Amino acid sequence: VEGNVRPINDLMATLDKQDSAIHFAMIQEVLDHYKKRKKPDSVSVTYEKMMTFMGRRDPNVLNDYAWYLASNTHDGQRALAIANEAVAKQPDDPNFLDTRAVAEGNLDKFDEAIRDEEAARKLAPKQDKSYFETQLWHFRDMKAQSHAEMEENTSPKKK
Repeated sequence: VEGNVRPINDLMATLDKQDSAIHFAMIQEVLDHYKKRKKPDSVSVTYEKMMTFMGRRDPNVLNDYAWYLASNTHDGQRALAIANEAVAKQPDDPNFLDTRAVAEGNLDKFDEAIRDEEAARKLAPKQDKSYFETQLWHFRDMKAQSHAEMEENTSPKKK
């Protein structure tokens, strides 16, 4: 799949139902191909194709999709919508809450991001808590910087 996914797509078109594991693996190869080449529209289409193939909107796939959008695109609203869908399906997964927090942070929804990171930290296994604490600090810092910038822009200028 060096620069062209057409051979894989052509092969997938020939597969039978009993070849579903091979088909799914090929979809993942196509997804990896587009991610490496930073083609967000193709990544989105491939995630949707993957879930159609699965016959359901798997929460783990949704979370990966939302994380990709939040981390690699400027499509924060879509990342948040997909993260919300994943969290609705698995509300106690700290990684899903973290993904939603990243999407919220990208949209300058810092209070919501902080709330989600606090919940994620509480739900996280002990060995993972430091990651979520770091994320929580990051969102608190982003909020403080945003407030400082707003005050600077709204305060009267001295002559």
